[in-house]
Amino acid sequence: TTEIYTLSLHDALPISYMTTRNGPGGSPYSSEELTKLAAARVVVENLNTFKAEFALRGPTVDGLKSALASAARGSPQVFLNVLSDFHTARLEYQHEVINGLKQAWEAKDASADWNRGWQQLLTYFEETIHDDNFWQEAEDDHQHWFVSMIADTLHVGTQNDEHAYEPMLLERAQAIIDQLLQREPPAPETNVDAMLQALNTPKGRIVEALFSHALRAARVSDKTSGSHEKVWATLQPIFERELVLCKNANFEFSTLCGAYLPQLQYLDDAWTDQHVNLIFPAEYEVNMVCALDGLAYASFTRPLYEVLTKYRVVDRALSLALKGRDTREKVLGRIAGGYLWGIETLDGPRFEHIFKHATPKDIETLTWVFWTVRDEELKPEQRERIIAFW
Repeated sequence: TTEIYTLSLHDALPISYMTTRNGPGGSPYSSEELTKLAAARVVVENLNTFKAEFALRGPTVDGLKSALASAARGSPQVFLNVLSDFHTARLEYQHEVINGLKQAWEAKDASADWNRGWQQLLTYFEETIHDDNFWQEAEDDHQHWFVSMIADTLHVGTQNDEHAYEPMLLERAQAIIDQLLQREPPAPETNVDAMLQALNTPKGRIVEALFSHALRAARVSDKTSGSHEKVWATLQPIFERELVLCKNANFEFSTLCGAYLPQLQYLDDAWTDQHVNLIFPAEYEVNMVCALDGLAYASFTRPLYEVLTKYRVVDRALSLALKGRDTREKVLGRIAGGYLWGIETLDGPRFEHIFKHATPKDIETLTWVFWTVRDEELKPEQRERIIAFW
């Protein structure tokens, strides 16, 4: 709380002050009290009946939410055991409980039985997404935030093999992600920064969870059977369904497919090769630009560059007005790498286009790439290529 005092210059006028508050405000219950109410299975009733009063220093809904998340984070086992009670809680309170449990998992809180806890979480998510009443609340922002929270929770459960939920739960989690993808609408239009948009919309967060899940399931299968072919067979229909929707729509999926293109090559190199033109669709320029924005964040590998040139993705990218952060620079950087690998030549179509249409900034970008490898163990022919470029 900040108090601002104003002293009048006129003796006839009184001294006045204004008080404003920053932060979530106070809570009617402490985290410890909420934990006790949860253990007694009366916490939801107390949450739903709370009404904030118009008082400057009085308790607020935001303060209560903050205390609830803190309680779940501090005592995850208590809240996991009563998680089913929260189906009748307001969506904003459900969001905070799951947020607290997610934070406890990320902190590797050993006080909870997480093997059973993840089963409880998945059951809770399944019951939520199979309830038509939940999806009828689409006009409520809290519903979309809660969808994001479910996706984020599933994401953190798979991104680290040393700290992941049990493989036997992967099939259930995949079904949840699949339902979320089908029920949560994508952004109606694309942003200037497609990657920023993809990482901050509910649909984008679900797609992130999908990729994390797919890669975790593939790694598990590789370790146990030496192949992830069967795993990909269950995932392939989901990816193909989403790709078909990338026609002036489903921009988050286009963006993240571009960002995860090397990972798609790992999941199924042949499938990726066959679907490059759907990931970067020439006939749907907005989706292609989104995928190129995502591609700027992909790892720099030769197999990736080879497939991009094979289907002329790089050629099309050079002719587009790319608005994403560093998107054009990353495309040029890949061309420079292709030149060092011997894939590109100075009299080839890519460099011919660059020399004809390049801005000074484009030449700077190419120059910078060559400068960054000056201390690398370059082959004699690579050094000759750089000199030829000068």
